[in-house]
Amino acid sequence: MTISLKVFKMRKRVTFFAAFFFALIAAGIAVKVCHAAQATDKVVIDENGVRRLGPAWMKKLDGIYVLYLEGSSYETAREHGLLLRDEINQGELVYLRGYLHNEIRHSVVGGNALLSKFAEETMMAMYYDPIARRHPEEVKQAMRGLSQGSGLPYKTIARVMTHSDSGQTIEGKVYKNRKYYPALDSFAGSGCTTFIALGKAAKDGHVIHGRNFDYPGGGWFDRFPLVAFVRPASGQRYVMLTSAGMHTGGITGLNESGLTVAWNTAITTDVEPTGIPIFSLADKILREAASMDQALSIIKNNRPSCGYIITISSAKEQKGIAIELTRRKMFLVPLENNTLAIANSFRTPELRKNEIAATWSEVINSQSRARRMTQLLRDNFGRIDPQKGAEFLGDHFDINIGRERATGDVISQSSNVSSVVIDSTAMKFWIASGRAPVANSSYAGFNFEDGFKGPEKLAELPALRGVWEKDPRIDGLRLFNSAQNNFERDDLEGSLKDIQSAMLLDPAEPVYAQTAGLLLLKTGKPGAAAPMFEKALSLPQTFHKQSLGHLWLGRSFDLQGKREQAKKEYQKVLLISPLNPSVKKAAETGIKKPFTPKQAKKIPIVFDCGDSYNY
Repeated sequence: MTISLKVFKMRKRVTFFAAFFFALIAAGIAVKVCHAAQATDKVVIDENGVRRLGPAWMKKLDGIYVLYLEGSSYETAREHGLLLRDEINQGELVYLRGYLHNEIRHSVVGGNALLSKFAEETMMAMYYDPIARRHPEEVKQAMRGLSQGSGLPYKTIARVMTHSDSGQTIEGKVYKNRKYYPALDSFAGSGCTTFIALGKAAKDGHVIHGRNFDYPGGGWFDRFPLVAFVRPASGQRYVMLTSAGMHTGGITGLNESGLTVAWNTAITTDVEPTGIPIFSLADKILREAASMDQALSIIKNNRPSCGYIITISSAKEQKGIAIELTRRKMFLVPLENNTLAIANSFRTPELRKNEIAATWSEVINSQSRARRMTQLLRDNFGRIDPQKGAEFLGDHFDINIGRERATGDVISQSSNVSSVVIDSTAMKFWIASGRAPVANSSYAGFNFEDGFKGPEKLAELPALRGVWEKDPRIDGLRLFNSAQNNFERDDLEGSLKDIQSAMLLDPAEPVYAQTAGLLLLKTGKPGAAAPMFEKALSLPQTFHKQSLGHLWLGRSFDLQGKREQAKKEYQKVLLISPLNPSVKKAAETGIKKPFTPKQAKKIPIVFDCGDSYNY
């Protein structure tokens, strides 16, 4: 059948005008929808101080920001962004946005602006952005909603939500067994200690799951602790235990089926920037899994880019398990005698072959926390309840030296920004409020169902108490955290002043003296640094920390021109066994030639453990 050219042109015009007409209608509808959306942008504060936005609301209770969110992934995140817009723009997302830049600025290339910029752009292009593209579509929709609500760029949010994955993948690819380019020290400093107790181990046979989230951002993440009750358009209802702006159940969460999900980092060389981000994976488990088998199936089909240990407990099934993961491998670690203690080290021999650590301090720290938590679970067998859980998470006993101390190889790390105890049998949970380390604060308690009934139905459960809540040494530790924040802002004098104040409150903490010595060396004051290292050496420490004390004391003598005294300290390092090969090499080099002021200026200080990634 043929159509004349005239008829064809006429039909073409009709088609064009019809398309134009319907486009106008569609545009009108879009404008109306847009106006409708804008109408719901207005947050209203009611007579009880509750912020409201359509079905969503926010109420502050016992220092915790409590949200109720409802709708699609986009809608719930947008509600979050609008209800906590001011808090989000002062919180963790903003801190992590500048994290990589600041770390590179404090690295060995930090003095060269062009090289620093190149390093940052390269890492973003090779690691952050490829991993960010692996966020599932529903998570991308949520990030778009959070962006619209909070005003932060989508790209910023997408990158920040790959922070752990990108940093660990960089470490696995670049650093191998030695951290020769110390640009990303706090990635490895992400600690976390988790426990599970159930059945005969727990009081009344309940399932108790506790978790310290140790993460960069003290003073940012912990400033806005958040409980978000989420009723998604599809999938299970769940609770996010997180911080303002960190829109994910994938930090710590509980769903309506009684599944609790959390994760710890584990550094490995088995990495590729092609896996699902851990926040998205854990969030997916929380939203979709109603049983342990379903959770395991999700993990098998969604592997992360790097190393993690995911812990899952199920109240209905009376089960708990740890899943050890690298990019290519997955192993299950069952409970032992109804308990499980997890830090940041793999237990599976095959995975241990590829484990790496930036320093021996981190290896010793992880193993010590796991040993101490195992000890607490054993000593309290049959009596473990939420209050005991809070005490475990706030524990300050150093199992290596046999005494309590503020920081070092203790469960309650200085980088502890979130602490949670969940009794999933009773469907109750508690989240700590206060400054890092938050495990030493009080914990506000909630019933799972209450948050879905409205703000007026939130019942205040009896608070859990932190072990060191009123101990003056915790004030010293928080001053030490303030010193780290000042250091990151290049305020070295302010940092030193905070550490000196911490030492007055807690003169028995060797990490304070050791870190003060490193700061004094870095700022060209070796004469003042030497007594700090001598003080640290006078206090009980591990063999590794003793070797570091003698190494840095020797270097402080070198910088004062006291060459023979320096050599004696380097010789003392070589007598310590076992000895980190990097420290041994540094001591041997020190015997041959003196340490220089130029080297001192480049010391990359690790505050968490009073160590350095470069010797």
